[in-house]
Amino acid sequence: MAETDNRKQLILDTALQIFSRDGFHKAKITKIAEIAGIGAGSVYLFFKTKESILEELFIRSWSAIELCLVQLTENRILTPKEKLTEFLKTVFGLVTQNKDLAKLVLHEYSFWSSDTNQSINIIVEHSKSLLSEIIKSGCQNGDFRKELNSDYAVIFLIGGLWQLQALISEREDDLMNDNVLSDINDLVLKGLQ
Repeated sequence: MAETDNRKQLILDTALQIFSRDGFHKAKITKIAEIAGIGAGSVYLFFKTKESILEELFIRSWSAIELCLVQLTENRILTPKEKLTEFLKTVFGLVTQNKDLAKLVLHEYSFWSSDTNQSINIIVEHSKSLLSEIIKSGCQNGDFRKELNSDYAVIFLIGGLWQLQALISEREDDLMNDNVLSDINDLVLKGLQ
């Protein structure tokens, strides 16, 4: 079982590199197999299509965000403002630690945001709902403006955070500066107040 999991992870890791470097549409299953050091048939044992590999990558990335938001909404100690700060830290960490994934999510927005990808869509919509719940709670307790539209705030936050990938690839040294996360946090929180 562990060898099967390792091989599947190898395929996903290799596909992520190739999708990020060459673009999803130009990537070939045969190239993924070649770089992974396995036969193309082995790839098809785990994934029926190239799209199913992309779907798995997005499910895993959005599931990490969803888990973070579930934990934050269940937390009764942190204020909504503190929860939003923790959310920003988590997403910033995901983006800066996996540049290829951040780039892929940004470039393949139409794939993961499409209604045709139900399993991804369910996770994304649940994540947006949880983030909206945190913002609404902040509006109710005075952390954020009462008249703030949480749905608009969520759209801005999700889109803006994934746009960090452009900064990561162009200005990597600046992102390693501890002030960047602090600046993003200030921008978001002051904008919501």
